[in-house]
Amino acid sequence: MRFNDGFWLLKNGVKPFYGLQAVQVTQDDAGYDLQVSTRPIRHRGDTLGGPVLSVRVHSPTKDVIGVKIEHFASLDPHPNIKLFPDDPPIPDVHLSKEGSDYVISSGDLKAEITENPYSITFKSPERILTFAGPKHQAVFDVPSHWTNLSASNSSCLAHDPSSNPDRNLCPRPFDTSTLS
Repeated sequence: MRFNDGFWLLKNGVKPFYGLQAVQVTQDDAGYDLQVSTRPIRHRGDTLGGPVLSVRVHSPTKDVIGVKIEHFASLDPHPNIKLFPDDPPIPDVHLSKEGSDYVISSGDLKAEITENPYSITFKSPERILTFAGPKHQAVFDVPSHWTNLSASNSSCLAHDPSSNPDRNLCPRPFDTSTLS
């Protein structure tokens, strides 16, 4: 779904909430879990408004760094395709803190995470590969009339009841075996 009109204009009714500041960073064996606020936090009253992004930066295997962004965690995604169906992953992750940056390294790949302003920079030994900074990660509030008749509800292509709660909108496929 497109939320913008051109490069910088948003469509009418769309409200963006961009990840601005990592307010909580926790570390485990495979990576970092970040709570990223969508508004600047200057005092505790600022924590009352705006959604929070949950960002997971981890390394499932050597030379791979994954980023998973969620606003509301829900059911497992379908289809659930295994990342390593035949072989178990071989984790190769090193977590450190360099100054105020959190660093995750896997093989020759490195990601540096800054808290304020929130950004993730992916680097190889030779150069910066990519950068996700302000206005790169967001959750969008869209008008409800855009989602009530989305493609899964009106196109009859989705026959999965979990993706199409109102199955009465789509008639059953035509059975040609009953024709004489």
